[in-house]
Amino acid sequence: MIQYEVPISGDNIDKYFAKGNRYNISYQRIKRIKDRIKLDSSNNIHVYIDGSVINNGSENITSIFGITIYDDKERLIDKYFSTIEQWLTSTKAETMAFFVALLLINEDKNFIIYTDSSNVIKNYELLTNKWLSTTTRDILKFNKNNALWFNIKEILDSFTQQLDVIKVKSHSNNKLHNELDEEIRGWYDMEDRLANTLIIYNTEQYKFPIMWNNYIIEMNLRRFIRLLTRTQGLEKFLNLNRNWRYRLLDVKWEIVFSYINKQVIGETTYKTDKFICKQKRMKIQRLIEEIPTIELMKKSSYEIYQDFKCVFCYKKKEDFHHVWTCRHNRKILKQIIKRTIDKLIRLLKEYGATVDENKILTDINKFDIFFPKFRKDKFNFIDLIKGIFPKQLYDYIEKLEVIGKKNIVSLGTELLQYVMDETKQHIWLPRCEKLKIIEKRHGITEKDKKKSDSNVGKEKQEDILQRPINLFGRYEDLEGVKEYILFGKEILDFTVVVNRVGKI
Repeated sequence: MIQYEVPISGDNIDKYFAKGNRYNISYQRIKRIKDRIKLDSSNNIHVYIDGSVINNGSENITSIFGITIYDDKERLIDKYFSTIEQWLTSTKAETMAFFVALLLINEDKNFIIYTDSSNVIKNYELLTNKWLSTTTRDILKFNKNNALWFNIKEILDSFTQQLDVIKVKSHSNNKLHNELDEEIRGWYDMEDRLANTLIIYNTEQYKFPIMWNNYIIEMNLRRFIRLLTRTQGLEKFLNLNRNWRYRLLDVKWEIVFSYINKQVIGETTYKTDKFICKQKRMKIQRLIEEIPTIELMKKSSYEIYQDFKCVFCYKKKEDFHHVWTCRHNRKILKQIIKRTIDKLIRLLKEYGATVDENKILTDINKFDIFFPKFRKDKFNFIDLIKGIFPKQLYDYIEKLEVIGKKNIVSLGTELLQYVMDETKQHIWLPRCEKLKIIEKRHGITEKDKKKSDSNVGKEKQEDILQRPINLFGRYEDLEGVKEYILFGKEILDFTVVVNRVGKI
């Protein structure tokens, strides 16, 4: 239990509550509840607060917080439930409940607030510590809801009477808190009947809240800047002409980047290893289709490779897709696909999924990602070779009761690594050995490859001019950040929403 001697001056409801107009339901409701508390004969007022979120990370995300007020004899005085908007988390819901509870405090009564939020308790202790001075910079470093905590701090600084804040264990045997929790869950079926609680942010310590695109930034500023830069980088990558397919198809990018950054045994953040660097370089080369095929090498050594074709079939141009789908490699590729499916089933068992092998084999064979031929409008095994993991497969694995999101990410990472190792060993390395033999036969040396090519500039210019430009579905205006603020989406998940909208 925390006790804090707290001067009430004026009506904090008018100061911090956005009235909008005289018919604002939330404002009128809060004023009426405060009047009821004032008229109650009890000296001690017990306030229970809680909040939660459902459908986090989706367009249907909803957050509700609730407050129930009792007298000394546990008789209900009143209750308040409300929805909130933007930056929706259970932490914000509980913080909002705490904030509204502070607005209800009357100067002639003692208030005891009960909460199960560790975040509320921690920040409250910090703000009311008599031996520490909490500066603007300190509050801006809060992970979440720092704008709201500026309001809370100003209210706490104005108090003169006793305020007790008691930590309640979540889902414990506290009857009144459990009833509140249950009632909040019940409101989700009727959330359209609740009004939003609109807050004014204009404290003396934080007169000009920091905003981005008319959204108040309610998180640690450094982390928000990092969020912006990461989203910008992701959008630039997805907007590349070569990635136009992935602006239409649903990709689980979290697994893709986990695979690229996969650490090996003994790797540390501060250690540079040539093998690890080479592995990551090869993964990125595959992802952007920049492995040294004949067609790619023509861009730098056209005079040497201008008459070269596929090293296996000698008929077609050897570009990224042909390397894997050449008729010479078709049988090998089908065998790799079969082994990959077997590997997936083994991984599912290792991670504790409920597995019916026959049913899984039937289901998996229907997935586009295991189709051996390249198709522009659908996933295929070439995408898996590149390191692309489809969301369709992620959703399917999730339904098989693999415990936890992290396990699915780890499973997907291992599967992509397996595909890379298999295709490297059975297709790419034999192809490289064959090319070395052909180069030796033509008397091509490493020194020849490093010579400047007089046709390089011309060939590159022609190649660029001949490339088809696909502007469909390009990302703009940092959609990922907006999705994060409005729906709580991770920046690697926002593409799914945008893609789906584009397909309608």
